[in-house]
Amino acid sequence: SSGDNFNLEIIDRAVALAKTATPRLRPARIDGFAQKLYVAFLHPTQAYQLRQSALGSTLTWAEIQKALMTSGSSDSPVIKGGRALGIYNGTLLMENPNVTYGAATTTPNTNVRRAVFCGAQAGVLAFGKGYGVDSADWVEEMDDYQRYFGVRASQIFGMKKTKFNSTDFGTIVMSSWAPDIS
Repeated sequence: SSGDNFNLEIIDRAVALAKTATPRLRPARIDGFAQKLYVAFLHPTQAYQLRQSALGSTLTWAEIQKALMTSGSSDSPVIKGGRALGIYNGTLLMENPNVTYGAATTTPNTNVRRAVFCGAQAGVLAFGKGYGVDSADWVEEMDDYQRYFGVRASQIFGMKKTKFNSTDFGTIVMSSWAPDIS
């Protein structure tokens, strides 16, 4: 409903559930960070709500980020910018406009967003034979009598969300009321 905005409590609940779920969700190793972290993908509307909300009456998102910056953590990828919103309770928060709508039936509810909380092995990436993370077919060519330079890169790969015993593995959905901001 309209009162169920995204806030820090939702992340706390997801972390607690991740630590007690069967099978457990493990934090993942992420380049640029010393500690293992969970990752949560939030819609920009949910990120807006998070920044505006307060946990209890004293702790706000702005105060958490200010404490992080004053602690000398300015080399953090979170502080340097990008889609990372910050780290809270061992969870790297990422903003992504592709977070899907919620649905009570088969019809999407455009006022509800389903943020995704991920642990290690939440997804699988596979490459075709002869390809890998650092390899692709790469062709550079000059065309039209050496006037135009063109590059073609191709690779065979696929990505899929993991399942274990026919059950989603490594993820928790965090739904909240998040209508578009107008």
